[in-house]
Formats: sequence, structure tokens, C-alpha cells
Amino acid sequence: MPTFGEVFNGNVDFVSDFQNYEWGVLDFPLFFAARDVFSHDTSFVNIKNILDQDFKYQNANNLVTFIDNHDRDRFLTLADDNYKKLRLAMTFLFTVRGIPDVYYGTEQSLFGGGIPTEYTGIANKENREVMSVFDESNIN
Repeated sequence: MPTFGEVFNGNVDFVSDFQNYEWGVLDFPLFFAARDVFSHDTSFVNIKNILDQDFKYQNANNLVTFIDNHDRDRFLTLADDNYKKLRLAMTFLFTVRGIPDVYYGTEQSLFGGGIPTEYTGIANKENREVMSVFDESNIN
């Protein structure tokens, strides 16, 4: 069964080496670039620069892609609760190479309390909200 690891680093040279030991890894280099592009409207060239380095991986299609998670600031926190930006980021996630991983809460539009805290290390407890209900009709 394939496994993947978490290598919390935004440098492709550093992360790609771990595919020598793991089937796949979380694609933190693409995560950092895509999150900035879609939440803060930075240049798409930042994503291109990451994708241009795919040749450094044994298999870039085994990278696990994501737009937020329980340890990083929620995407909506950084995008000022802008659901259009979230939908665009999710469209990118499901069409770019790799295996998309939607962490619990993203599909429910959780925004982690709305205050960025990642700069202190791992994001705050608000990213691990208790979900008392799961709205299957959430279209945000």
C-alpha cells in the first residue's frame, strides 16, 4: 500500500529527495506557492516556478497536494473569507498534477477563527474545530 510522508519545507530540492524513501510526500513547495497565489493574488509565475522543477521528483504524480490543513492557517482565513478564491484554489487543486487531499473542514468552509496565527509556528486550535454537523449541501 502506498504511503506518503510530511516534509515541512518549501524547497523542491529538499523535498524531492524524500521520494527516495517514501512513495510520495506532501507537496509543501506547491502548497506555499498556490496558497499565496490564490489567497493573496500573487503572480502565477510562483506556481510555474514550482511546477518547472517537477523533473527533480521520482514521480511528481505521487505528490499529495493540498490548499490548507489542520496545522496551517485555513485558506479562508488568509483569503479574507472569500469563497470565490477558495473555489478557484480548489479547482486548481483538482486539476494540477498530484493527488489532491482535502483536509476535513475545508469542504465545510471552515476558516480557523479568521485570524492568521501560523506565523507563531503551528496554527491555533481553531483549525481543529469540532464539527457538530456536516452540511452535505454546502456550496460555498
